[in-house]
Amino acid sequence: MNKAEKAEKLEMDDDYDFWDHDELEKVQEKRARQWLRLYKKMLDARSAGNTKALEKAVEGLQKHEAQDRVLREKSQQCGYYWY
Repeated sequence: MNKAEKAEKLEMDDDYDFWDHDELEKVQEKRARQWLRLYKKMLDARSAGNTKALEKAVEGLQKHEAQDRVLREKSQQCGYYWY
C-alpha cells in the first residue's frame, strides 16, 4: 500500500458511520453509479482510440476499486454485506 492509498484509507474511515446500514446502502448505490460512469468513460476512450483518456479512465477505475475494497472490509467488520 503506497502513501496515497494509506492517506485515502484514513480519510474514508472518518467519512462514514459503518454502523448505520441505511447510510451504507445509499453509499453503495452511489458508488455503483459512479463505477458505471467510470466504466463508460473507459469504453468510450477505448472505442475512440484515445490512449491518454483510456489511461486516465483505467486509473480512475483502479482508484475506485481500491476504495471499494477498503469500504467493503470496514462494512463487513460491522456486519453489513457490501456486494
